[in-house]
Amino acid sequence: MANSEKLRLEHRQRQARKMQERGWQPRWFSKEKAHGAFRYIGGYWEARQEGNWDSCPDIFGQIPSDHLSDEGQITA
Repeated sequence: MANSEKLRLEHRQRQARKMQERGWQPRWFSKEKAHGAFRYIGGYWEARQEGNWDSCPDIFGQIPSDHLSDEGQITA
């Protein structure tokens, strides 16, 4: 049972890495063009205070079907 969970999490990590490679954008930060640094744009502390994480992906769960192709590949 532990091995199946380990394999599931490893698979999920690979899927998340592929999403990032295909243009995933941070939710609460934007990249400044001039310096290449990331700047906080707001939203995290409000979500934390409200306990509302509905707009956040479940990093330990399944990838939503609208992010997968018919072959099960991540489409970003």
